[in-house]
Amino acid sequence: MKGEITEKHKRFVDNIFIHNFDKVKAYMEVYPDAKLNSARAIVTKLIRQPDVKRYYESEMEYFREEVTISKEQILSGLESHINLFDSMITLALKDELTNIEAAKLKRLNDMMKASDIIKAKDMLCKITGAYAPEKVEVENIVYKVDFGK
Repeated sequence: MKGEITEKHKRFVDNIFIHNFDKVKAYMEVYPDAKLNSARAIVTKLIRQPDVKRYYESEMEYFREEVTISKEQILSGLESHINLFDSMITLALKDELTNIEAAKLKRLNDMMKASDIIKAKDMLCKITGAYAPEKVEVENIVYKVDFGK
């Protein structure tokens, strides 16, 4: 059986895709009696096992082929999330809200977290290359110092 993936390990890998790449959650579903802290350590080791790694990589390749979303679609989605969050902040900063504005603020607050928006902004920066190092031209300048010899 060496070199073949076990049924539980296969379910673990399949769950990774079901749970939006949350490996710990995927593991805990297959092994519900596992403790959360130990699951984190086990997942790191498990995903490196040759049979599990091979299966994960083949499923990832299939996933990439099936998901056909353009960079523009991703950017548009990220921008719309950021804009919604900005709307939420604008509403939250108002001194008084109408009933409609209060309801909108509650809906927005229920559907998004600040950490999600920070991630969205980070992804947007990565996709657009905002983190790329800038090239700076440097000229060699030579200074001569005379100490009055």
